[in-house]
Amino acid sequence: MVCMDRGWLPLAATALAGSAACVCAVYHFKKKASKNRPPSPPPYNWLLSLSNYAHAPFFIMPDMHRYATEWANKLGGVYVMYIQGPFYVVTDAMLVYQVISRGDLGMPKHQELYRMTDWILSHRSPQLFSTADESGDMFRAFRKGLAPCFSTENLKKSFPKVRACAEKMVSMWEKMYLATEEPVLTDSWMNRATLDIIGQVGFNYEFKALDFEHNTFIEAMHENLIELSTSMGENPFDRLFPFTSQARQSAARRRRTKELFNAVYEAVKSRGEPPADDQSIGANLMRIKNPSTGQPFPEEIVLANLTIMLIAGYDTTAATCMWALYDIARHPDVQKRIAQELAEAGLLQVPGQAQARQLEWADLAAFPYFNAVLKESMRLHTAAAVGTFRQCQKDVMLGGWHIPKGSTVWIPLHSVHNSIHNFTAPEVFDPERWLGGGPTGSKPTPAASNTVHLHAAATAAGPPVEENTTASGPTKPFATPHSQASVPPNKAMLPFSDGSRSCIGMNLAYVDVRTILLSILSKFWLELDPSVGSHAKVEAAQVIALVLSSGIPIKLRLKGHGS
Repeated sequence: MVCMDRGWLPLAATALAGSAACVCAVYHFKKKASKNRPPSPPPYNWLLSLSNYAHAPFFIMPDMHRYATEWANKLGGVYVMYIQGPFYVVTDAMLVYQVISRGDLGMPKHQELYRMTDWILSHRSPQLFSTADESGDMFRAFRKGLAPCFSTENLKKSFPKVRACAEKMVSMWEKMYLATEEPVLTDSWMNRATLDIIGQVGFNYEFKALDFEHNTFIEAMHENLIELSTSMGENPFDRLFPFTSQARQSAARRRRTKELFNAVYEAVKSRGEPPADDQSIGANLMRIKNPSTGQPFPEEIVLANLTIMLIAGYDTTAATCMWALYDIARHPDVQKRIAQELAEAGLLQVPGQAQARQLEWADLAAFPYFNAVLKESMRLHTAAAVGTFRQCQKDVMLGGWHIPKGSTVWIPLHSVHNSIHNFTAPEVFDPERWLGGGPTGSKPTPAASNTVHLHAAATAAGPPVEENTTASGPTKPFATPHSQASVPPNKAMLPFSDGSRSCIGMNLAYVDVRTILLSILSKFWLELDPSVGSHAKVEAAQVIALVLSSGIPIKLRLKGHGS
């Protein structure tokens, strides 16, 4: 019996050693959180908690935005993840504005992280999206040189092209779906329509994506973006083992997309000096000169900037349209109010009545409720969900927490827009919050009255940390009274970011989205196809492919108004 007992000694010793290792890991993790740092979510596992990669597996998950938002609601408007060292996550809207501004707490983009996106472009040259140097010749010249493309005057001139694409798609839907009652696959159609629009408006280039059910460029780019999101750049194993099936497929996709970028560039360049009245993106790219030399920038820099403008010009716009159609279709009462607005303006097509008039430029800003619905959908389903990464240039105190010089600061826009600290009942789709009334208490802005009372507990205990919703004795406020008072109300809503790095093409995006949606809603009543399932199912299936995508196909059934 004694011998038998002794046989268990190695197992007992192993179990004891494992327990001791777990205790040490927890102690190490808690100690990291105690050095005047914000609270931190639980590590992925006890082994990783011993390193600076405690949350790295979360960060490359397709649904990382849900984790980020859940932790923001539990831990407060500032918390820290360990990905490649500490990543300070800022979701309190008041502090976000300070970080992305040019004030004392303003921080530039994180150059090293943004350079990872150059892999997807197949061009390693500097471009507007990835550069951190806002004072450099390239950034200043291209930001200024492209500004005329997005002026009201030029967008108004381009509006007929946008409308023509939208009308073409709607006409195809009438012929293809009303008769058969087959569901419309929205993400495919929105990508094809917005690619055609950016091609014609931005580069005078005909992609003809609407003419074909499948588009190899869109499909390849989508896979590239998923790969980028889940590997933080080029998969290192693809370089080590370039002959594997995965590596070959990835390289083939990048070749296909690069060929298209080059084809657009060559088409623009072949036209020679653009006429003075051509204020398209392509024309202005050809005009931009280096302010230091007075000479054109190298071809590879022009091509890199053309590439990023082309991708940004269709991908996020398509996602915004898809989610807006989904949100409208799942709320029949919302759809009825939009139809009423359109009917009063003569834009609703009803069988047996006079032909509805054509959409005009002035209509894009003419419907308060429709635009509130769009804004609420952009809040709830932010296309650029990943947000922005900044680098702290000096030791600062942010919301009562010490952020060391050189630190990475991550602002996940999905979390900003879906945080209980910024919006009342953020999970509720409530367009009324933007119109000054409604069931959510209608805070169109950061819930400033709540922000004073919500605090992240500054304990050294590490995760989990529960939110404190009382006004008694906060230990570490994540938003200071000064920051609350100094930020304009709508700064909680940042679908295009803000400050000097806001999306340069946001005005075009608004024109595209409103034109597409109004063209559809004037003709059709939308219903979700049963295959879509419940809203909870859709939310749980969301994935990040740089933009917020649906993990399940969003299909709509169309009906004519009055049918």
